[in-house]
Amino acid sequence: MTTTEDSSNTTPPPTPTHSTGRNSSHTTPSATSVPVPIHPALTVPNITNFIKITLSMENGQYNTWSELFKIHARVFEVIDHIIPPSPTPKPETPSLKESDYQLWRRLDAVVLQWIYGTISNDLLNTIIEHDSTA
Repeated sequence: MTTTEDSSNTTPPPTPTHSTGRNSSHTTPSATSVPVPIHPALTVPNITNFIKITLSMENGQYNTWSELFKIHARVFEVIDHIIPPSPTPKPETPSLKESDYQLWRRLDAVVLQWIYGTISNDLLNTIIEHDSTA
């Protein structure tokens, strides 16, 4: 915390924010805006730091790769992009896909990057499709 000569006057540090793609400029906190926390999945710079296995058609490590991937997706709150939630009565709060579709699409692209970044080139060329989703 930043303090001035009067120790009772403190200024908290700025909260990280994210842009949902509606505005191309970087969002920063100000007196007139409310900071929005960054989604945890957007903080992963390199998936291979977490998943050390490269899935290929030859190595037979699908179960290990899949379990590591699901754990990672749960930790970073995007498991619903690879395993749809079980059908339940309509929740009182809308899903992220319903409430912020732009962010949901961005997170889906992050999950695709994670998948594509942890599989072999041969497997990537076999599964990649235009405009696919996780």
